[in-house]
Amino acid sequence: MADTFRLNGEERPLPAEATVSRMLASEGWDGAWFAVALDGAVVPSSQWHSTTVAPGAEVEIVRPAQGG
Repeated sequence: MADTFRLNGEERPLPAEATVSRMLASEGWDGAWFAVALDGAVVPSSQWHSTTVAPGAEVEIVRPAQGG
């Protein structure tokens, strides 16, 4: 069975040699107008290339929203 992680509550296959940046690319996320939390901790975009996403990890991607 392939390794998986949870992305915004949905189980997804984990890419090989998974870093945050590789996971984002495999899921079609590009640009910089969103934040990534890995297991409850925000990962700065400067660390996306070096931060590993382990099997079973919980990843949340959020976009900023204007409120009032």
